[in-house]
Amino acid sequence: MWSVFILILVFQMDLLQIVGYTGSFLIALSLTMNNLVKLRWINLFGAATFACYGYIIDAYPVMILNSIIALTDLFYLGRMYRQREYFDLLKIEHWSSPYLKRFLRFYMEDAKRFFPKFSLPEDENLLIIFVMRNLKPAGLFIGQIKNEECHVLIDYVTPEFRDLKGGHFLMETKRSFFSERGVKEIVSQSFSPQHERYLLQIGFDLDEDGMNKVLRKNLFPG
Repeated sequence: MWSVFILILVFQMDLLQIVGYTGSFLIALSLTMNNLVKLRWINLFGAATFACYGYIIDAYPVMILNSIIALTDLFYLGRMYRQREYFDLLKIEHWSSPYLKRFLRFYMEDAKRFFPKFSLPEDENLLIIFVMRNLKPAGLFIGQIKNEECHVLIDYVTPEFRDLKGGHFLMETKRSFFSERGVKEIVSQSFSPQHERYLLQIGFDLDEDGMNKVLRKNLFPG
């Protein structure tokens, strides 16, 4: 019903109104982004679109303000892409770690969106790793090693750092971390559509077995 209403509304608007509403929508959308890079890019397009709208209707204060916003976004995007980030891994030795429990307590509500059935098992043989980014905990990986496979229990990324860099660092740059423990392949269920999409983007292959979806990443192909 809502889609029909929106289509009727769009057909009743002229091109100029569509430009104005598009700019407003993009600016509003940017404010919902947790990732600062995405926020800046979407805000840039929104401000640039709204600046064009202001120019067309001779609303020069609107044009000037949004042009300044677009230039500001460009400045900060350039600085973000030039900034060199520091990545590292922090291994947690035991599931009872106070820091681990505090982290999970703080992020559990958000983590349940992607890993709805996750609970921390009291298992002595868990592989628990924090991906650190500029000394901040950007992600938490917990797995169980079985033979030459590491089975993922959770691979959570904090909202601020959802841009794949942490995943590539763990699975590519630091894959020797797994090989030193006899792991040749990372195996994960599809815990949620968002998590499945993330795994495919960092190089996992989908292996469908009936109703079950399993994603695998061979750390040393060939």
